[in-house]
Amino acid sequence: MKSRVALALVALRDPKLPTADQIEDYLGEHWPDAPQIGPAEEVPTPDGEQAEGIEVFRFGDGLAAISLMTAPIPFEELEFPCAAAWYWPTAEEEMRTHTSHLLIALVDGPDDPVERHRRLTELVASAAALTDAVGIFWGSGGNVHESRAFLDSAHQMSADVIPLELWVTIRFVPEDDGSVSCITDGLEEFGLNEIEVVSSRREPQTLLEYVYNVAYYLIENGPVIHEGETIGLTEDERFAVTFEQSQLTDQPRVMRIEL
Repeated sequence: MKSRVALALVALRDPKLPTADQIEDYLGEHWPDAPQIGPAEEVPTPDGEQAEGIEVFRFGDGLAAISLMTAPIPFEELEFPCAAAWYWPTAEEEMRTHTSHLLIALVDGPDDPVERHRRLTELVASAAALTDAVGIFWGSGGNVHESRAFLDSAHQMSADVIPLELWVTIRFVPEDDGSVSCITDGLEEFGLNEIEVVSSRREPQTLLEYVYNVAYYLIENGPVIHEGETIGLTEDERFAVTFEQSQLTDQPRVMRIEL
């Protein structure tokens, strides 16, 4: 059976590797229901010596690894996410200041993708809080977050609240006719089609709220919206849904909402 690996990178101003004990203390303070940290097998190097610059430990039913990379994240990986981060206007300027980074991986872990995302969020937030972090690159959503904003959202996470804005990003595309298109990035990790809106005349904030509401509903209930159905937040306002090739990306199938 193929292992599931969830990844995130923490951009650092100064290189520092938090220890498993520090992570455990931070988890206990902020998420008392987080899984216990336990010892894992040592990670040897090719010459048989114990690897340096990495903390590996059991985290519930998964394996967590936090590796210190003493070079910055290659900026070609960050250029598009920074340019698309409308919620963090200074993303490129600030992310260019980092000198090193942590690679955080959660291998396997919970079968439920929401719980797997929670566990990775807890690890990333703990590592960011224990270091001089500039920002976070969330692998599955291909998005970047300012470290304080990430921590604020993560600290509000509970059994009833998921920080969807950390896991799923909405990318806006202004059209030549003055309309706005948008598409999500990250819903595939939950077994869902990405959501796309093409050439809407609605305000971006309205689109943002509506698309996130639909995404939240789908994550909670699964792929329960089907071709040809209509959806709406009220009975008086309904929108048609189709499933077709994206007009904004190369994805062969997205959920198109006529907003």
